[in-house]
Order: sequence, then C-alpha cells, then structure tokens
Amino acid sequence: MNATARREAILQKLAASREPVSASALAGQLGVSRQIVVGDVALLRAGGARIDATPRGYLLGEAAAGYIRRFPVEHCFEAPALHVLEDAVREQGAKVCFMAEYFLPDLGALRPLDSPYPLKMLGPADFGPLYTGTWSNALCKDRRELDVLGIGAYDGGELAGFAACSADCEGMWQIGVDVLPAYRRQGIASALTSRLALAILERDKVPFYCAAWSNLRSVRNALRCGFRPAWVELNVRSTAFVERMNGAQ
Repeated sequence: MNATARREAILQKLAASREPVSASALAGQLGVSRQIVVGDVALLRAGGARIDATPRGYLLGEAAAGYIRRFPVEHCFEAPALHVLEDAVREQGAKVCFMAEYFLPDLGALRPLDSPYPLKMLGPADFGPLYTGTWSNALCKDRRELDVLGIGAYDGGELAGFAACSADCEGMWQIGVDVLPAYRRQGIASALTSRLALAILERDKVPFYCAAWSNLRSVRNALRCGFRPAWVELNVRSTAFVERMNGAQ
C-alpha cells in the first residue's frame, strides 16, 4: 500500500468509526509504525481534512464523517451532494474550496516526448529567480523547501516552459508545469512533464500529477504523457480564505 492509499484508508477507517481511533490502533491495522500514522494525519490535516485529536485517539469531524456515510463514493462530488456538505461546514465558518483530480503514471504508456526546444534539468540552486507568478504551477514559494527537481525548455536564453516537482511525501513527488503563452500548443508541456516523470522514477520516487476538474488542457497533458486518473480530492477552507481567493477585499 502506497502513502496515498494509506491516507485514504485512514480517512475511511475514521469515517466508519463513531469512537476515537488511536494512532497505535491505526498503525496495527495498516502494518506501519505509529510515527508514520501521525505523519499521515498531519498531512491530511494540512490538506483540509477535519481530524480532531482527543485523549483517546483521532476522530473525524462530524461534518465530513456524516457526509461520507450519507453518499456513495461515486456521488460524493456531484453538485446536489456538495450543497449538503456546504451547509454542514458553514456553521464552522468554512466553505467547499478546492476540487481536483490526481493522476499516476501508466508505466506501459509513459515515454519521453519530443520538445521543439532544447531542454535542461534544473535543481533547487536554479529555482531562486523562478519563484514568480509566471511559474506558479511548477514552483510554490510558500513551500520552496519541498521543490526538488525541475526541467526547462529554452528558446535561446529565454525560458519558454518549465516543469518542477515537489516532494509532497516521502515516496511521491508532484509535478507542476507552466508554459509562456506565446509558446503554447507546441508540445512543450508534454515534453517537460513526460521527461520529468521519467527523471523522478530514476530516483526511485513515484511521480504524480494534479489538475483542477475544469482544466481540460491540463488533463489532456496528463493523459498524453501516459498518466491515468487515480483519485480525486475535495477540501474545505475557512470562509475568509475562500473569499480572498475570489478577490474579496
């Protein structure tokens, strides 16, 4: 069981229980150490999961637990169901926020795609001047310590496209990619994504890719590179955070 599947299993076990579940109990059920479970819970919380720590163990916030129990998995993210979740979390000063689809590589389909421009591998020492809005899908300045590897496409001395990955957990690195508007629709994104994925595999890590549901261009890039849909995520954030995202003053 990989880290992502293990965290999903933790959520499912907490959702199925109306009593707190200790980290030791979860560790025993999943065949890992207690420390790994503690780390997984911390990452789940950082991703927006409402997990409460009690003296007796972890307890999934009632809004999330009730929602998961009420709807079949395949219907959890349908609009009518989301209204139910939105109503439940509103009392906690929160709103539904990010919804995304995640992709894992099909090793039988993943291959290096051609680039119309020369490519160059980059590392953290090269990233400093790239922490700008132009490359915000590839790099995140608020979590720059996680950015570990990148690849750029160059038109002469100009960086035309850039993909990088962040070590979001011990064994899996997430890929993000940006291409300047004038260079799009030339296959640069696919060349960068596919080659970075292969470089990640060479380092004994699992590459994964994320796209917002409505970003069909990004989804097509993932599929073209040999990635396949693996899981979906939805989180809730504070009402103030969502309003800031929407440009509220």
